[in-house]
Amino acid sequence: MARDRLIHGARGGAHLLLTAGLRAAGLLAAALLACPGTALARSSRPHPAPPHEPRASAGAPADADAILAVIPAAPLAPAAPPDDGKPVATALLTSEGLGPAAESEVLSTVGEALAGDARLHFREAVDLLEPPSQVVAALARADRELEEAQRAFDQMELDAARDHVDRALALHRRHLPALIGEHDGTARARGAWTRSAAVRFLAGDTDGARDAVRRALVLDPALGYTPRAFPPQMKRLVAEARLTAEALGAGRLAVTS
Repeated sequence: MARDRLIHGARGGAHLLLTAGLRAAGLLAAALLACPGTALARSSRPHPAPPHEPRASAGAPADADAILAVIPAAPLAPAAPPDDGKPVATALLTSEGLGPAAESEVLSTVGEALAGDARLHFREAVDLLEPPSQVVAALARADRELEEAQRAFDQMELDAARDHVDRALALHRRHLPALIGEHDGTARARGAWTRSAAVRFLAGDTDGARDAVRRALVLDPALGYTPRAFPPQMKRLVAEARLTAEALGAGRLAVTS
């Protein structure tokens, strides 16, 4: 069975780490590794061979394809790897025509090979999932940050208000699917961006305020100036941002890879 292996990397890029021809099993697996800030040199060192070869399940067609992506993993606190500069990766598999047994065997084989590679830290995908209770707690913490931001804003403590709203936005970005899935999630996300816009505008950061309004308009294209959301001085900025959004219109996002 032919095996072609290429080890390569560059700072800030996503590059081919490994291609393994599994022709005898009728499988094709391509592994991609993105290592921002990490350089892997071309190496002639033999890669650890997997302990066994994946086999197609009895029900899988001979020309079935499997695409395996090895992506950067965001380490979570309980099982964070040592801070030694090595990339942290996890593996995800999507396929067409493979049975569950074949998918599991391919993923297991590649995972074992990566786990034995001393150049990186391998994390199982299941280890990266946060329990639902932690997500709920994080979004509740974001709500409290926004309440604190409002109190600081009312006292014109703009630096403190900006810090609170930035922490809320960071939590929203991390848990955006869960936030938008809640009945008032879109309104809460929009409110965070309008609060950010108001804080930044009064702090003298007009560009930051304009950017925040644009992000709020993505969540609510009907958003306009209201004294509850924006100070009076922002009427023109909000109107211009909305006109720009209307002129650009909505586009279709095509994901090809």
